[in-house]
Amino acid sequence: MRKNFFLIMFFLLVIPLQLGYLYLSKEQGNIAGITTIETKSVLNSASIGEFHFSLFGYTSPLAEVSFNGQGISDQTTADTTGYFEFNNRFSPYSPREACLSSKDQFGRISSPVCLAPFPTQYDVTIGPVIIPPTISLDKPDYFTYQKLDAIGTYKMSLTNLDNNFQIDDQFEVRETLPFEVERVGATRINPFKSDYTMTIKIKANEDYKGEIKEIVPDNFKIINSSTSWNTKLIKGEEKTFSYIYHAPKISPEIFLLGPLTIGDFSINSGQVFQEARSWQLASDATFQMQTGYYIGDGTDSRAITGIGFQPELLLI
Repeated sequence: MRKNFFLIMFFLLVIPLQLGYLYLSKEQGNIAGITTIETKSVLNSASIGEFHFSLFGYTSPLAEVSFNGQGISDQTTADTTGYFEFNNRFSPYSPREACLSSKDQFGRISSPVCLAPFPTQYDVTIGPVIIPPTISLDKPDYFTYQKLDAIGTYKMSLTNLDNNFQIDDQFEVRETLPFEVERVGATRINPFKSDYTMTIKIKANEDYKGEIKEIVPDNFKIINSSTSWNTKLIKGEEKTFSYIYHAPKISPEIFLLGPLTIGDFSINSGQVFQEARSWQLASDATFQMQTGYYIGDGTDSRAITGIGFQPELLLI
């Protein structure tokens, strides 16, 4: 019994010591069911380009601008002046072509502007890139927009490239005005079908009491309304006036509404205001009526023009 006890104690002491020696003497392996693994640090890194490029340009205001090519994809939004930029983008490893396009607030997509492969061995700035403004060509009315920051008179010349028909016009930008006038009404009518409403919103930048008068052609029929109003305006106040009219059954024709006058020109009151130009109304019975939305300040000379059954040009 004592002999067996000593043998058991011997193995309990020797075997763990032997296993420990074998385990510590090997860097890696599987010894007596014990697996050893060497622990090491691993650093992962990735790079998409050593140099950077920046790109800027102009398109329609607030348009979504896309920049796409092989291995290149990015998007930004133009500001209210149409300016956009892609800043500090990584250059691809090799030169490649990329194209810009924009989608305006009405969902119209511009024609793409494709750039030649640009250098990738140094930092580069590209611009200005001009993306053509969007315009609808499937309707008789065409619209374009331009934000103006400088005071003065602006002249425009618009040409139909198919037949070289040309219209010259101008409008004025002023710093301040006594009254701001906003018109909402039809720009193209079918006089054989319907009556139309002209709505005029006026914001007073000074106090006024007296007559406000709209000028309409003598052959227009005014229905259950008036084109002159005696009113009182307090500085900062806004008021809305409207009238319903029926144009004479003539087509094609151009009619003029306005200019609106605030004050009496027959007396030297010192408080007389008049819109810089009339609202032009196209009578085209062959077209479905279109509605225009105009915001102006009385000196803004934007208006609608229709020419014949198929207008050659529309200016707004």
